[in-house]
Order: sequence, then structure tokens, then C-alpha cells
Amino acid sequence: MIRGKPPRIPHTHPNSSLRDWLSHQKGLYALGILRPDRAKALSQLGVDWSLERGAHDLQWDSMIGELLAFRQEHGHCMVYQRYGALGQWLSRQRMLWRRGALPASRIAQLHALGVDIRYSAEAAIPSSKNK
Repeated sequence: MIRGKPPRIPHTHPNSSLRDWLSHQKGLYALGILRPDRAKALSQLGVDWSLERGAHDLQWDSMIGELLAFRQEHGHCMVYQRYGALGQWLSRQRMLWRRGALPASRIAQLHALGVDIRYSAEAAIPSSKNK
């Protein structure tokens, strides 16, 4: 175990791939799906598992919880935008992804839940206008 303050990779660090990878690992850890051997190895390196939490992070956690509940009830994550706040939130995540503004750790969390970030639920079904 490394003594002293755990290492941190600041958001301004020039090696963004390392920062994104570590953020991804922390996201998987927070969801409880990081492999135990990897968690142990990172802990031995002194990784601080706490995530810097802001209002957006708390909203993200809340919506991920709603998405998990939706998946448990329906068996999938194809949430229609008209479903309400969850559908609108998931649509926004897709928009952010298309713009390249969705962090890799969040993309990984969505993928881990079975979300196909590339298209919306509405795009997966034919429109009544096409009949």
C-alpha cells in the first residue's frame, strides 16, 4: 500500500486516455461490476475510489438507478423518449455521445447496463407514418 495521499489524475492532465480509463474503472467499481482482482490491484496502487461528486453526478446516479429499475421490470433498456424523465434523459445522453461530449466512463456504464447508445428506442420501431 502506498503511504500518504492517494494519487489523483486531474481533469487537466495531458494524458486524457489514462484519466478516462481510471474514471471508467471507478464507474464500474461504483456500479459493483469491476472485476475483484482489478479492484484489488488498483486499491494496492492507492486509487481513491471516491468520485468527485457534483450535482450532475448525483443526477446521473439517480437516473442510472431509474434505468436499472426499468431494466429489471422490462428486461431491456429501450426507453422511449415519451416515457418521461428517464426517456428524455437517455435521449440527452445519446445526443451528448453523438457530439463527443459524453465521458468514456458514462458510456461504459450505459453499455454495462445493455444500452445501445447509437440509437433511440423510437428509431428501433417503424413509424405509423410509413404505413
